Amino acid sequence: MPNLDLHLESLITQFIYKLDFGNADILTNSLNSLKLKKKLTALRSKVEEENKELIKKQIEENIEKGVDILSSFIEYELDIIKEINTQIIKEANQFIEENEYSKAAKHVKD
Repeated sequence: MPNLDLHLESLITQFIYKLDFGNADILTNSLNSLKLKKKLTALRSKVEEENKELIKKQIEENIEKGVDILSSFIEYELDIIKEINTQIIKEANQFIEENEYSKAAKHVKD
């Protein structure tokens, strides 16, 4: 297999500066040169430390976005359930108006 270390070094460095440590780590592990691995690992550690607060803030923002998405989904689901229940009650009331109480009870139960 040809030695791609020089080409990979540039790519790994770009991933590191874009804070994409996952891809940087995968490619770093495929390097042949131990010296280059150590160099890029040190760079990764330095960049990660320098951007620790930014990374933490990004994680918090992603969590907040996730919570917002879940909240809106739950709210939407509750609205659907409320609409269905309102329709069921309306139909049950029609049975009650016709003095068909057992049908109304069965309709609500089902």
